[in-house]
Amino acid sequence: MPAGSSKKRERQYEHIKEGAEKRGASEKRAKEIAARTVNKERARSGEARTSSKTSTEDPKSSYQRGGQRSHGGSRGPTRDQLYEEAEVILWWAALLVLWLTLISSVDALEACVGATAALLGAIAGSEARRAVERR
Repeated sequence: MPAGSSKKRERQYEHIKEGAEKRGASEKRAKEIAARTVNKERARSGEARTSSKTSTEDPKSSYQRGGQRSHGGSRGPTRDQLYEEAEVILWWAALLVLWLTLISSVDALEACVGATAALLGAIAGSEARRAVERR
């Protein structure tokens, strides 16, 4: 924290630093994030002797923005999410094939019922595996 900071800004710095560390930032990066955020708030409120144009003319404070500019948006599903979706599809296909091989003749309604039942079984099987892994 800069010399001469108020107790409020010191508490704010610690709070932001702890939050950044909880989100996985290194201690060095968390300190940088906290210092930049607190210094910007100090500049906006007139507590700092000098301040940049972007610090004082940004229409929203960091709290009001709520992270709007904190990242470039979604980068798509993660590898684990893709794996989980693929697992459900494989369970569904296996159960549907099993059901179709056990039935001699299938009409359209039976195929829909079988596909739905296989999908429910696939989801249940995938969730059961995840529950066992969490133990």
